[in-house]
Amino acid sequence: MNAVAYLVVVFAVFRGVQSVTDTRALILRPRRSALVLWTLVAVPSAAQFVVPDIYDALSRQPDLVRNEYQVWRLITSAYVQDGGVFGTVTNLIILYIVAALAVPLWGRLHTGLLFVFGTVLFNVPAVYFYPSEGGGNSGATFFLATSILALLVVRDRSRTVVAASAAAVVVGVVLIAIGDAHGTAFLGGVVVGAVVAVAGGPAAGKRGSAQAPT
Repeated sequence: MNAVAYLVVVFAVFRGVQSVTDTRALILRPRRSALVLWTLVAVPSAAQFVVPDIYDALSRQPDLVRNEYQVWRLITSAYVQDGGVFGTVTNLIILYIVAALAVPLWGRLHTGLLFVFGTVLFNVPAVYFYPSEGGGNSGATFFLATSILALLVVRDRSRTVVAASAAAVVVGVVLIAIGDAHGTAFLGGVVVGAVVAVAGGPAAGKRGSAQAPT
């Protein structure tokens, strides 16, 4: 289901952003802040294979969060990976794409805050409601991706954007129904992204202005 969810959200975001700007240019020439976000995740994710203690120190451990109050794990678990080499490479590739598309639309500050907020929103249910140990940036990436769709719906409202957002919502509902915390990230990104956009999100979310400096 995670693989299907990744495919749906990447395709939906790509199509949505494509309706307002040149996605190929954004991905091939990502903003510096997008690369910084990616690097912050990629470095410890790669280093954990050389120094396993990094994963032990940063990963999501529900018992340690609840009983030992190691609440930093609600954030740091996004910076290590539990899916082996293949899962790590996949997560980092998708994060690169989503970050490259997010920064020109949301701006660097909104992008960073949404990524961190999405990490916490994903990890809280994974710690307190259906506890599972692990790590990975997929929840935060899903959240950031669907927040882009919400921003585009608020600012653009084209048929393509609405259809892409609807697809993401459906996948989020299915994931929640089967007890997958990633569904929370899907729906949370849509809701929070819409609220931030309506409350006065960045002007770069408007049609034709994705090339605004960030």
